[in-house]
Amino acid sequence: MLTSLSIKSLPIVECGNCHNCGNGCRGSIVRLDEADVRRLRNQRWEDHPDCQGTAIYVRESRLCGGRRMFQREDGSCMFLIEEGFCRVHAGFGQDEKLAYCRTCPLQLVLLDQFAYLTVRRCWLGNIRQAGRTRFVSPTCSSIY
Repeated sequence: MLTSLSIKSLPIVECGNCHNCGNGCRGSIVRLDEADVRRLRNQRWEDHPDCQGTAIYVRESRLCGGRRMFQREDGSCMFLIEEGFCRVHAGFGQDEKLAYCRTCPLQLVLLDQFAYLTVRRCWLGNIRQAGRTRFVSPTCSSIY
């Protein structure tokens, strides 16, 4: 059963942003909600020459019925292109990316009574920037 959690920022000042390194697009399990699935369908990726014959998303299991983005054999997102850019962002813009991708480099750390909203430290660019200024993104304003 899902319940609402309050979201808190850490008691330190943080910042981070996308450096187009592709690290966040490799090895991450990107779960999709219904809005994400609709967004992908409306973008008609099955008609794109580089995506034909490739699954865009897959079911996680028969039991939960959830969906997640398809990953290539090396663990990268199918939308990651060689230059480190996102194919969705390049073709449709930031606002049309999946929910997970629009909030990067932020992550929610779930605890029992609340969740912390923090910057992913596993990406080198964010480690270098940690402590400068608070990360502010118009796409995340409803999270704060």
